[in-house]
Order: sequence, then structure tokens, then C-alpha cells
Amino acid sequence: MFQLGAEFGFWPVFFEVLISAWLGLKLLKLLGFQVVQQLQQKVALGQNPEGELLVALVSLIGGILLILPGVISDLLGLVCVLPFTRSFVAKLFKKSLISKIQRGQVRVFPGFSSGFRTRPDQTESPQVIDVSSERITSHHDEK
Repeated sequence: MFQLGAEFGFWPVFFEVLISAWLGLKLLKLLGFQVVQQLQQKVALGQNPEGELLVALVSLIGGILLILPGVISDLLGLVCVLPFTRSFVAKLFKKSLISKIQRGQVRVFPGFSSGFRTRPDQTESPQVIDVSSERITSHHDEK
């Protein structure tokens, strides 16, 4: 930033930092609402929102990078928030994450959606007790 300030002057660099931070905040707000709506639609239709979650994560990272001062963070942030590049970045992120999981560099633990397991190594399905109700009257109630 100091080298840019020396090359282009203080005010152009100052305004670049302010504009990129403002843009990052606006994009976070706008994309946040859009992502929430898309997630709600997918869940309402009973579909897996995996793709939307990855795109949302990439957009969030991009907005944060735009808020941070610096030309490189701004360029990376733009790549993450522009519609025609963020899907590509999300796919790269997914591919990298899957590769790290397969190599054992990232561990994934089952959550609530994978059943009621008490230990990660427990593979049995939980016992289900089916209960139906019926009204029972005592002889005392009949009198």
C-alpha cells in the first residue's frame, strides 16, 4: 500500500481502500439475502443445498477480502464475488476439500443429520419404539 501511495499518491489509494470496503459490505449484504432465499427454496423443495452453501461460503470470503485493505485482497475478493467466477472458485474449493479429506488432512465427524449415534464408530441404527395410544378407564371412573 505504501508503494502504491508513493506511485499514485495518497488520495487515489485512500479512495480505492474506501470504495473496495464499501463494495465488500454492500455485496455481503446483497449476497447474504440472496443466498438465504436460495437455501430456503432448496430446503422447502427437499433438495440438498450443497452447491448454494459452497457459493455462499466463497461469496462471504470474497466480501471479507474486499473489506480488507490491499490490492491483492481486492482482486481475490472480486474473483470470489463475481457471478461468472465464483462458481468456478466454489468447485475448486470443493475439489480441494474432498482431496484433503481423502488424504486424512481434514476429519469429518457426523452431525445430527446422520442419525443419533453416540460414538463415531457406532454403525447400528437406533432402536425405534412405536407407540399407539388408547384411552383406558378404570372401574373407579365408571361409577
